[in-house]
Amino acid sequence: MYNSGHLFRVHSVAFRSKVLFHSVNHGEVLLTHQKIFRHIRFIALLSAGIGYLIDIAFNNGVPWFVFRTLIVGMTTLVAFETFSRPSVKIRYGARWVYQVLAVACMVPLTTLILWGVTTPAADWPYFWRDGDRLMEFGFVTFIGLLVAPWVALGALVRQKEDLAQEQKINFERNQSKSQSLIETLRQKLQEPQSTEYSTSIRIRVGAKIHIIAVEDIAYFQSDGKYTRVLWRNQTGAYSEGLIRSPLKALLKQLDPKAFAQTHRSTIVNLAFLSHIDRRRNDTGQLHLKDIKDTLPISRAYLKAFRQLG
Repeated sequence: MYNSGHLFRVHSVAFRSKVLFHSVNHGEVLLTHQKIFRHIRFIALLSAGIGYLIDIAFNNGVPWFVFRTLIVGMTTLVAFETFSRPSVKIRYGARWVYQVLAVACMVPLTTLILWGVTTPAADWPYFWRDGDRLMEFGFVTFIGLLVAPWVALGALVRQKEDLAQEQKINFERNQSKSQSLIETLRQKLQEPQSTEYSTSIRIRVGAKIHIIAVEDIAYFQSDGKYTRVLWRNQTGAYSEGLIRSPLKALLKQLDPKAFAQTHRSTIVNLAFLSHIDRRRNDTGQLHLKDIKDTLPISRAYLKAFRQLG
């Protein structure tokens, strides 16, 4: 049924799809890097500001606390971003809980290491023997535990809002594409159709044999050794029955301008299409008018639908 020109067009569509796929990935990577840079800038400014205020409170001429709070802020950011990566699998509980706990745990751990490594060699690592250094350690740890988890929660709320907005944009874009595709298919249905294809199908339901016009058939679907047929009867309701003809034989009898194979087990009447929900793995689900059933559309046939568009 496919000539060389058809195959060339299919391969062209596949090539364009691959190029588009890589372009989208590049854009996503760039967007992720921009978000990380924004987080680094925010944490750096917040940490430096807190450290500067602590330096003023302790009357330090040298901004030691600025450097220390910057290090604490950066380590908490690393912990937060580490648990936000999809490659880090979370088996129990919600991911955001681990992110907040990681931030809370990194604050005392980082301050403990900082005060330990800055302790003079004679007293190392027992910095807590010096009352002033112990008070500084406790103050920085307290401020960090007071601020860092709330900053993490705020970042999580912002992430969820950004994700919801991104999903909304993607949904609207996919809906627009599917509606455009459906409209193109409907226009093709209005073209004059050839009379060499079957105009009716004989379907047995119990002891009765029904002769159904193909234009009233919504779809064919493989069901073991038989093929299930759903059609709209004279009352406007839908009925179903079984025929012995395999899908491969049916395709030769049906007008390709009116029917399309969407899956190895499904042929659908294009006039019954409502819309297409596209999935991330290049597959989708077909929704039909006034029918609750949804039909699968596999990757290979989705490309064919793109060619029709």
